[in-house]
Amino acid sequence: MYLDDPGGLGGLTSKKIYCSDGMHGGVAVLMCNVDKVVEALIKKHDLDASYKFYLELDGFTFEDWLINPSPIREELKRALKEGWAEIVNGAYTQPFAENIGLESNIRQLQRGKLLAKKALGIDIETYLVQEHAFHVALPQILLQLGYKYVILRTHWPIWGQHKSYPLESFYWRGADGSRILTIPHYSFLHFGRVPEQMPHLEAWIGEGTDPPREENIERWLSESERMGINRPLATREPDLILPAILEDDAIKCISKDPRLQFVTPKEYAEMVKADAEKEVYIHPDDMDTTLPFGLNGDKVIIGTKRIENKLLTAEKFSTIAYLLNGRAFCDPYRMNIGGGQHFIHELESAWRKLLLAEQHDIWVCGPLASLGYTLWDRGIEWLREAEDTCNEVLNESLSQIMFHVKFDLSFEKAAPIAVFNPLPWRRSEVVNVNLKFRMGDFEGIAIIDPEGRIVPSQVLEVEKYEDGSIARASVAFTAFDVPGMGYKVFYVTDEKTAS
Repeated sequence: MYLDDPGGLGGLTSKKIYCSDGMHGGVAVLMCNVDKVVEALIKKHDLDASYKFYLELDGFTFEDWLINPSPIREELKRALKEGWAEIVNGAYTQPFAENIGLESNIRQLQRGKLLAKKALGIDIETYLVQEHAFHVALPQILLQLGYKYVILRTHWPIWGQHKSYPLESFYWRGADGSRILTIPHYSFLHFGRVPEQMPHLEAWIGEGTDPPREENIERWLSESERMGINRPLATREPDLILPAILEDDAIKCISKDPRLQFVTPKEYAEMVKADAEKEVYIHPDDMDTTLPFGLNGDKVIIGTKRIENKLLTAEKFSTIAYLLNGRAFCDPYRMNIGGGQHFIHELESAWRKLLLAEQHDIWVCGPLASLGYTLWDRGIEWLREAEDTCNEVLNESLSQIMFHVKFDLSFEKAAPIAVFNPLPWRRSEVVNVNLKFRMGDFEGIAIIDPEGRIVPSQVLEVEKYEDGSIARASVAFTAFDVPGMGYKVFYVTDEKTAS
């Protein structure tokens, strides 16, 4: 006998397993056939009104729909409006969020949410993923971007895992005190951290598309009751594969069993949030990463970090150049009567290419060939194009800023080197510079600070003229106390003069 929930929770019952059926994919890299899959899911609902589903689509899919209108998009908008379908996550290219920079984390979700709003007219509110994309800074980021719920489950844990909890729901508390409603992976379910064959997360009541077995349903109900989980949630999220949907017999069985009920993730979260009281702080050690580091020399992974830092630096210095000049800085090769070019669109394009290079399949399936190129090749090309834009903006910005830098002309035979610090705090770092000299000017090299004091330096490479004077040199020196978001001028002088 299955009693109605006396709490009046919309007809939902306490002796049930609530089932959220989802799918994962998009068109950013592997070109999943999203339209046909969504069409098949909608048809399943049309045949059985109790069926509900969610989709973890990348934001690139929403962008594609805006460029290439799709009839199925209007059908999906209807399903979303009527509440029997939900879009979750929405990150632009579904990256391994714990392995990219925090700025990229924000831009991945922000861009995806904006595109979903434009394409489907919705605000994504649930963070739910197939492959590991959890880290301890998420509560603060998600809340500020408008998310309300987290389903803390990695449905394909081969690239990372997280802790399980004996709780129906809790508030995940971030380091800054942010609290977001979270439905965890339950402690009584299998989570293979060191599996015999491959990692496996048990979050569903059946295996694949097979109907759920009776003994498994009973185990879910009994173990949930033992842990005080009155309304257990089962979730699954396979890839967007059309044959799997067409051959799925589990949906019919769930619809017929009074102990099982389809819900969307948001619907379930709304149901349990009134009873969520406990706060849980998740330590970084509770989030494991098991990516196959070493693939193609990790060039894509390393490159994404480097390009993100360079992009942030380019944005900062382009802003400084604008503030110093009172207008957008000018590219002399694009000069126009209106007064120059701001590079807003170029920087936006560079960020987009970086986000594309962070797509998770590029990182773990890089050698796979698609459309005549490998995923790894495409990622490297996007990073190269983004870096070219960064270099263009940085060079132009620094050229404009240099007009405002004041040099000390009292030093004898000295060439200035302006060292810029893009971070907001004072720093001392080793700096590498490449120098060129006229014949006869320098026989040795020394670096001095604005007060004329010699700073530690080392000549790494040197080329000399026939008379023994230096023609070219690569020099490393310590730039002490460079102010935050500012610069400090050092001087290269002849070693004899400095001493």
